[in-house]
Amino acid sequence: MNHAQTLALMLALPAICVGPIPAQVRCTVPAANVTLQPTKYADTGDSMMMTSFFTTDSVRGCAALTNLQGVPSWSYCVPGEHMFMTRAVAGGTVLLISNANFGDFTVSEINLAGTTLGSITEASANTQLSTLGQQSIIDFNHEAMRLPNGYTAVIAHNEALYTDEQGGTPQDPVDIMGDEILVLDTNWNVVWTWNAFDWLPVSRPAVLGERCPACSLGGADGCCPITLATKANDWLHSNSLAYDSLDGSLIMSIRSQDWVIKIDYNNGAGDGHLIWTLGYQGDFTMLNTPGIPSPWFSHQHDVEVWVDHTPGVITLFDNGNTRHSTDPSATSRGQVLTIDEQNLEVNIFANVDFPFYSSGYGTSQILDNGNYWWQAGAGPGPFQTRSFEYQPSGNTGIPAYAIQFEDTAYRSFRLDAASGF
Repeated sequence: MNHAQTLALMLALPAICVGPIPAQVRCTVPAANVTLQPTKYADTGDSMMMTSFFTTDSVRGCAALTNLQGVPSWSYCVPGEHMFMTRAVAGGTVLLISNANFGDFTVSEINLAGTTLGSITEASANTQLSTLGQQSIIDFNHEAMRLPNGYTAVIAHNEALYTDEQGGTPQDPVDIMGDEILVLDTNWNVVWTWNAFDWLPVSRPAVLGERCPACSLGGADGCCPITLATKANDWLHSNSLAYDSLDGSLIMSIRSQDWVIKIDYNNGAGDGHLIWTLGYQGDFTMLNTPGIPSPWFSHQHDVEVWVDHTPGVITLFDNGNTRHSTDPSATSRGQVLTIDEQNLEVNIFANVDFPFYSSGYGTSQILDNGNYWWQAGAGPGPFQTRSFEYQPSGNTGIPAYAIQFEDTAYRSFRLDAASGF
């Protein structure tokens, strides 16, 4: 099941069936401003939004359901903890990642009453990884997503000291932050793992040379904690997973490398080898660039696979950090790419330039009527979360609806109102 199918089925149980959410885990939803009311071409059937806001230091994370005017009908937080929503799940639940003071990270699944239906802690995962003979992790981060068979795939950080890569020497080893994928069965036990240190070139440093300080030194920026040094090279910073139903593989977005990779998961039977690498200096040649300067994406978020679209495409939010580093006027973009895996060729099917730059966060989605949905989570000004619906038309599309919120946000998905909200 791809994310289009998941979102269409999301929350099949009406909210009244699970009861009201307790007051202590509700949170204030940031102010909204509709900058373009839905046109006649907008997908008003997908009339709800599930957004993961970062909010204030006291709340530090709020998942909320609103209508297209930004009026909330549901919200959830974990008071005193860092928390964010990663995905909505068919059947009426939400996947979250949380931690208290950057310790013992937890992936959990809740229903709309705020009841935890399943979870795994960092400590439990490491006990299982040790039994499996796999490297330990130091957090969960960026992604937890449901696979078609009910399993859950998550991204975690790991780290290692190197004396011969990325500037490390025997006298001064460098701490390199890596990534590990854990697949959990329906009992939340680890059944498959993938370690980036085994498959990706450690010799290729982060494109922009990103580094992470330890949490105690103010590293609350998505890549701490670290345990082997006071700073680590933010080598990968992978931020999304998608499932390709055509061959059972996993698609992973690697922000610091400006790459998207396809991993041999094979529905749990794969050995984890790289099938291909997409992006600048990757395996693919880009053919159709319709006058677009610097057509390759960079520091992208939320890479999604849409096999039911004609043609089948990959969508992503192109933050554009690498372009912006050399051209301060460069803005973020929404991209739709067609992929010819046999000939290793990629074409730009759609490329939407936004009138601003969002250095981090983002969402990409194809709605039920075929429109595109992109969310920027770190734009300029007080209304940092900016979301746009575009009707496909040529390479750029036509705006059909837009809203912004007075906060930063990790992801924001459109949902079908008929699902019971």
